[in-house]
Amino acid sequence: MTETRPHRPDSWPWSGWPAIAGLSAPFLAWGAVAWRPMLFVAFGLMAIAAVGWIRDATVPQQRTQRVSGTHVVLAGALVLASSLFYAAALRSIVAHDLLRQATWPAVASDLVNVWTLASTVIMLAAGVAVWAAWRIGGVIAPMVAVLFALAHLVTLGVHVAGLAAEGFVPWEGPAGSLYYWLTGIHGFFVLLGTTALAITAWYAARHGVRGPIAGAALFLAWTVVAWLIVFALVYARVVEFEGSRII
Repeated sequence: MTETRPHRPDSWPWSGWPAIAGLSAPFLAWGAVAWRPMLFVAFGLMAIAAVGWIRDATVPQQRTQRVSGTHVVLAGALVLASSLFYAAALRSIVAHDLLRQATWPAVASDLVNVWTLASTVIMLAAGVAVWAAWRIGGVIAPMVAVLFALAHLVTLGVHVAGLAAEGFVPWEGPAGSLYYWLTGIHGFFVLLGTTALAITAWYAARHGVRGPIAGAALFLAWTVVAWLIVFALVYARVVEFEGSRII
């Protein structure tokens, strides 16, 4: 009978696959806003990461360390899904053939800029909370991460309410409804994915797991980088507002 060795927190081999998934976020942002071929780079990185995640969840060494591969794969899948909706929603902002059918405000909103900054700070704070949940354990840090995800959802609501108040009519043409729908779906997937990561981080801290959760926290950090890249590209491409269209 094979002797079962006691579990040691430092015995988990480093997993680079979640970090590779994190690298896909800036490419998703780049492809969504500026250069579409970058989407293929992002999808390739995500496919590689998915294969690696499955491998991490199925090799015997990890199974014998009381690690639930299902939790790791679930958290990764939800975060990748949220990034897809994130890219799709941002793409809808600059899809000229759709946006020209919607009514846009004549002047850029200060509220939109505040929402951008708030979302960036909130996503960064959520990543820190997930990292803290993995590093120090306990239930407080996971709850804080979920609260930040809820706050992100609230900022989305404030953002779309501000656009509607300034003339962006969601029911006028397909662009508005598409943007509102994708933004809402993205917000809920961020909430769901962050919650799954927080639960997985709590589980990992309880069982001494190191690699995948560090990579998941890195993914959120890269998402913040993607936010910054996206809005820099958006403002670079938005030359001026012309009544009912965005250039």
